[in-house]
Amino acid sequence: MSVTHNNKVSIRLMSDGHAFFSATANAAKADSSVDVAEVMKRGVEAEVVLCTRKTLLVPSEQLNALTLDEHLILAALAPALDERVVVSAEVSGIIALMAVASSHIEKLEATGADLRYTSPLLMGDMSQACVVALYGNLMYVRVADSALRFADVVEVATDADILYYLGAIDKVYHIYNIVARLEGDTARLRTLCKSLFRKILCE
Repeated sequence: MSVTHNNKVSIRLMSDGHAFFSATANAAKADSSVDVAEVMKRGVEAEVVLCTRKTLLVPSEQLNALTLDEHLILAALAPALDERVVVSAEVSGIIALMAVASSHIEKLEATGADLRYTSPLLMGDMSQACVVALYGNLMYVRVADSALRFADVVEVATDADILYYLGAIDKVYHIYNIVARLEGDTARLRTLCKSLFRKILCE
């Protein structure tokens, strides 16, 4: 599948190395069969959405208090020897730290594109809504009600896992009355979440 080159592309990189691309204007969407080098080149601005269980949100003023690895280790998300920790841009005073296979990052860097990393946990307004994003077996949940209350990534194998996890969050944060913003596998999430939220929006 061919992709029309623009000066900006968006890449969703899964933890298993599969990459899903979209370019800005008048571009065809591409799937994991497209090679990174075919989509990106020097001069292209690429937003890389990293989908990895080892994701941690950190207030920007606390970033330098520890090394990147130490932040993740304290959160029980220690990077493996073949993983590298990358940092997102700051969003509303919050930065995402993400551990990803070094080989995946090196492949992206070799294209010469201007890489900017981000996470599904950083999508949208950081002070509003309950964000639920499902990519493969990874579910991202961020709860905000005038301020950020909760953010986590979990592995889910079944619909029951999704419902159990969201139900547990509801007991603490009462998410029913918070607007839900769904991303990723929105069809599946909308079906599962229809009784958990009063208002649901799909990104």
